[in-house]
Amino acid sequence: MTKTLLLLIACAPNPAEILTGWVDSEPDSGPDSGLPEVEPETLPLPMAWLDATTWGGLVIFGGGQDEAGLSAGTWISDASLDDPADLIPPYQPTVNASLAVVDDHLLVHGGDTGDWVSYCTSVTPLGETLDWTTACEGNDRRTGHEALVWQGRSYRVGGDDGTQRVGRVVSADNAGVDLRSEDATLSAWRTSSAGAVVGDRALMVSGSQVLEAHFSDDGLGPFTEVGQVAGERAGHVVLVHDELLLIVGGLVDHVPSDRVWAAPLHDLDAWSEHASLPEPVHAHGAVILDDQLLVLGGITADGEVSDAVHRIAL
Repeated sequence: MTKTLLLLIACAPNPAEILTGWVDSEPDSGPDSGLPEVEPETLPLPMAWLDATTWGGLVIFGGGQDEAGLSAGTWISDASLDDPADLIPPYQPTVNASLAVVDDHLLVHGGDTGDWVSYCTSVTPLGETLDWTTACEGNDRRTGHEALVWQGRSYRVGGDDGTQRVGRVVSADNAGVDLRSEDATLSAWRTSSAGAVVGDRALMVSGSQVLEAHFSDDGLGPFTEVGQVAGERAGHVVLVHDELLLIVGGLVDHVPSDRVWAAPLHDLDAWSEHASLPEPVHAHGAVILDDQLLVLGGITADGEVSDAVHRIAL
């Protein structure tokens, strides 16, 4: 079987209909029975410490590492995840970088090169073609951080700079420049933070704390504690669905979790089990599309880097 890289272009510029992807030029024949073969869903390669986001009906994931600790690339796919394409950002390969889509531009920021923590951002508009540029401004070195998006800016929250945890929050425009220090800060001793945006609220689950800050024309204001969750969290993903804040997997008091926890947005102390994952996992990526939770890769309870894709109906 051969594979050809094709550019699929719809008549209208709908993100869900514009996808650079691999397609089979010589499809495999089905089994003799005529029934379709059912294969476990997998990523192009095992990857952990990755990030994931959506653009229209597409999934963008990557910025993580493979089994050897090397860059696992940054990929784009439709929701089937059958044939993702590597977007190949041009800057030096990094792991544990953040991904953000700001005004139809993909920003891949920071990460660990193996020799140092990067402060550069690779940027491309998303559409019929890719046009990567690299912005290195402000010496904002980060790895393992969250990227929150609000009104044309990406807000870099948490992570570490290779020597210590980063408490400050810095924002950038959709070109990765025009850096601005925000009033918001995180306690530098927190081991891991993940968050989501709801309206003008930035919500972070940092250790066992649930923190909230508000966006305005002046930027992101200070974080305050608005709830608690049982156990110190690390390597988790935070998402929002149907007026619920979700915590997906991660380490709970250093033990890998196979749970999805949920709390109403109006009461972030009222946590309950919402769903179960097929296996405990941390350092994974996760997104929600069409009321399905997609959990991508990560590190399993036995310490293996996973290539699994798990789908959970919400």
